[in-house]
Amino acid sequence: MALRLTVLAALAVAALSQPDPTQDAVAPTPAPPPTTTAAPTPSPLDKYKSSAKVATAAMAKLESAVSDLKGAADDQERIDADGYEVLKSTGGNKHEIRDLENQKIDEVKSLADSAKGAAVDMGSRASDVEAARKTAGGNSSLYEPEYEKRSIASKQMSDHADDLSDQAVGNIKDMFDKITRQIKEAEKGAKEARKEKAKQEEIHMEKIVYQKQAKANAIKAAEEAEAKAKAEAAAAAAKAQADAEAAKSEQIAQEAAAKEAAADAIRAQKLAEAAAKDAEAKRKAAVAAAAANAPADTPAPAVRGTALAATSRDTPAGVIMLGVLVGLTSMAAGVRAYRQRPTPEINTYSMLG
Repeated sequence: MALRLTVLAALAVAALSQPDPTQDAVAPTPAPPPTTTAAPTPSPLDKYKSSAKVATAAMAKLESAVSDLKGAADDQERIDADGYEVLKSTGGNKHEIRDLENQKIDEVKSLADSAKGAAVDMGSRASDVEAARKTAGGNSSLYEPEYEKRSIASKQMSDHADDLSDQAVGNIKDMFDKITRQIKEAEKGAKEARKEKAKQEEIHMEKIVYQKQAKANAIKAAEEAEAKAKAEAAAAAAKAQADAEAAKSEQIAQEAAAKEAAADAIRAQKLAEAAAKDAEAKRKAAVAAAAANAPADTPAPAVRGTALAATSRDTPAGVIMLGVLVGLTSMAAGVRAYRQRPTPEINTYSMLG
């Protein structure tokens, strides 16, 4: 490609160095004095030379751009750097990436169109030179071959501009395809990284929640154990208090029974004593009556025998014995009940607080 451009440029330069036959046919004239008149109109050859310079510069600019694009498409470091810039400017949006690609294509096509237009204009100026030489009566064997060369160079430059444009578009598409693939791979990697990060954060949060739950469960278990221990202690204290109160009530009842039995024994003893006194009084009365009613010559009976006879006669023995027996029985029952009362265990009443 560089060789083609060199050849074309050489042709254009060679054309620039050719003299203008129309000017050769005119006799030389002395230079006019300096005036303020307008500059002379450029000749057809001057216009061709100017057009050839423009076409050569436009073609060089196009080839430089195409060469740079080809180098970028083959250089991974350039692709990485350009891809990063594309990612920053588009955010990975595929429509914006496509727009940027089309923009690059339009830029290189604009260069190609400029070069092609300059080449066509150069060919047109070559035709103007040929026509001027024909009009001036120049030797056709001289200017016609030169025109053919210039026309061929113009056509080749125009075709070369089209070829470079196609090549540049291909390089741009190739480069953006690579950039798009890398951006997609980066997006995939970023997505996987975010997914992994979210997973790790979720696992970390699960650990925190699990630890909180374990702590809450431990606190709950301790509270339940404490509540259970308090309930059991309260139940034991209530039972101990109830047992103590029952034992105390039983003791009071037994003591009351013992007192009642003792009172019954005392009452029975008093009845027996009263009965004995009454019997003694009756005996004495009987003795006195017997002594008063006895004849003078009748000896007085023995006092003890008389008393016993009077007692036997006036006081039933069963009554006396029954009173004594009842008193003794009541007394024995009270004593037995008192001895059989339950003995409170040690610290039974201290639990009542």
